[in-house]
Amino acid sequence: MRVGGASELVQKIAMAYLDSRPTLTTFPYLKNHCASIDPRFKPSMTIIKYWAKLNELSTQFSVIEESTDLYISNYALEMLFLFYLQQPNVYLIPPITTLKMNCRHPEFVNGWQINIDETIQHPSADNKILIPELLWGFFKFYAEFDFEQFVICPLDGCAHSREAFQNINELPESMNSYKEYIQNTRIAFLFDATKPLCIQDPIVLNENCCKRVSSNFVTSFKEHADRAASICEIACINEDHSNLLQNLFETSYKNNDLD
Repeated sequence: MRVGGASELVQKIAMAYLDSRPTLTTFPYLKNHCASIDPRFKPSMTIIKYWAKLNELSTQFSVIEESTDLYISNYALEMLFLFYLQQPNVYLIPPITTLKMNCRHPEFVNGWQINIDETIQHPSADNKILIPELLWGFFKFYAEFDFEQFVICPLDGCAHSREAFQNINELPESMNSYKEYIQNTRIAFLFDATKPLCIQDPIVLNENCCKRVSSNFVTSFKEHADRAASICEIACINEDHSNLLQNLFETSYKNNDLD
């Protein structure tokens, strides 16, 4: 494996990243930088993870790092939340392309840039949205998201059609790194846009973080998100958040209860 200009530590981290399932804990600087950009990131993400665990939607044991047909990984949940925060009506976190483009000393492994510019700050403080409103928006966004038609791409903060990944000429400039990989790699592994849930990894761009998730899981996730959105909506409209977490966590719907 060729690692250009990377320190020994970065090489070891990158090797572990590419040889195993990617997680934000493998690259803590990305997660930590998102948390440093906006203080609402970490507590909101913690609530979402706990909600997913209670509803038996996420992997419940730390040794299970991959998404499966029954569960979504914590990493994939982090990607979903990161992507939501990149949306124009929220925009608390910039696209990963922004964090990569001005990196003074980019590090590459197998053609993928693995580091970001941690000095970049984002004017997220201008958005005064409260955490309960963020949760409401997150759950509503994914309850209504068209997973059948689109690929979630935290790299540029956009949802691109599955068809665009079948014909890379339809992908925008923000996907140039992926297109260059396909065009310049002798044996290139394409992003699998045929799965029920598609989340493009923002580091290893040909990796689908949820390639093993089933269509039944997607249906269940959307239904749970819809119910959670209703709980958050009531709290936000009434401007009473005192029992929000209790209601959100106690209303723990099991997958078989939704059938």
